[in-house]
Amino acid sequence: MDLLFLTKTGGILKPFAIVLGWIINYIYIFLEKIGIPNIGLAIILFTLIVNIILLPMTIKQQKYTKLSAVMNPEIQKIQAKYKGKRDEVSMRRMQAETQAVQQKYGASTMGGCLYMLIQMPILFALYRVIYNIPAYVDSVYALYEPIANGILNAGGGMDIANTLITDLQIRVSQFTADNFTVNSIIDMLYNVKTAGWDTISHSFGGEVASAVATYQPQIQSINWFIGGLNIADPPVQNMFNPATWWPGILVPVLSGFTQWLSIKVTSAQTNTQTNSQENPMGNSMKMMNTIMPLFSVFICFTIQTGLGIYWIASAVFRTIISVIVNKYLDKEGVDEIIEKNREKAKKKAAKKGDKPSRFEEYAKQSTKNIEMAEAAARKRKSISELASTSVEGGASTGGKKNNNNTKNSGNNSKVESNPKLSVGTVKEDTDDKKGKSGKKGDTGNTNISAYANMLKKK
Repeated sequence: MDLLFLTKTGGILKPFAIVLGWIINYIYIFLEKIGIPNIGLAIILFTLIVNIILLPMTIKQQKYTKLSAVMNPEIQKIQAKYKGKRDEVSMRRMQAETQAVQQKYGASTMGGCLYMLIQMPILFALYRVIYNIPAYVDSVYALYEPIANGILNAGGGMDIANTLITDLQIRVSQFTADNFTVNSIIDMLYNVKTAGWDTISHSFGGEVASAVATYQPQIQSINWFIGGLNIADPPVQNMFNPATWWPGILVPVLSGFTQWLSIKVTSAQTNTQTNSQENPMGNSMKMMNTIMPLFSVFICFTIQTGLGIYWIASAVFRTIISVIVNKYLDKEGVDEIIEKNREKAKKKAAKKGDKPSRFEEYAKQSTKNIEMAEAAARKRKSISELASTSVEGGASTGGKKNNNNTKNSGNNSKVESNPKLSVGTVKEDTDDKKGKSGKKGDTGNTNISAYANMLKKK
């Protein structure tokens, strides 16, 4: 399909692609004026400028990540509290308590996703620009245009071009009568590998051969990159011949390494390491963070070197910006960030007519309830373990304690008649008996055994 045609006609990416295309076009004009017109260098500067443009979103995203490191443990406690409960009441309570915690910190779980969604159209449009530089950079378009006009005017030009697309494995669709235009031919020519230009020249001859001889050296010059690589070519010409890998192999290797380093540094800076057993989403993120660098290594073997250079430059700039932003946020402090977010939330709530103080109070109560529930669970567990130990101790003495059990039947009756009797009461009663009977410590065990029996009956 005609990439340039898609860009010119519309779609959701059109406005983003136009703005980004305007930026890279003026970057290239600047490089021409200082005497170093080069597409690879233009891509690197273009990547830096785009990352600077996205800096406000980056700051917001890192702020949210820092808040998440403080907020998520409380949210995970809420999720654990309602684990396995799928009834409507429990689900609503869990949602209300989660929202209350978010209100307390002035953040939302949608915050991180929102910042990513805002950036997605920009990033997709950026790929489109880099993948088809002649569609956006006027000077580059002008170098390809005479060759494209020659192909368009050649007899049987469309059939020859379609044959070349197949033979040279050019990454464009076959031409039809409707899309065989100068723009679509330029799309094809930009994807021609360096070794394919001689084939194009011989296939068409005449005007095309003359235009190739004139403009192809200039095209090769602006596409040149460090090590003799060509921006429009894949970094490795033949994957089955290791002799052709150097120095192109550096592009996929550096792409994977810089992305891995960026993820590692960003995670360390924002303290996003989490226990995967307590946070399944964190486990999924760890897998994605491992897979993505490996995926970029694989993809870089087949795509244009220009895209690989963009990935490397983007990872490097992203890492540097992350470190700088993190130092700035550390000076500000998480508590101050939380306080500012809460103030913003209060203002928004006031505009809507809500009472933010009520939400804040509920957030504190819900978090306190979780902690109280955990303490109660630990207490029940310790009581159960103590009762179980006491029952086993009583059983091991056999018939020797039967007399004592008989003597203390009154105490057992008291325990059973008062089901609300606390463990503390039982212990006090046992201590009193010990003081009176001296060595008769079996009485305490009997009372605890009776309490354990009462628990079982309940």
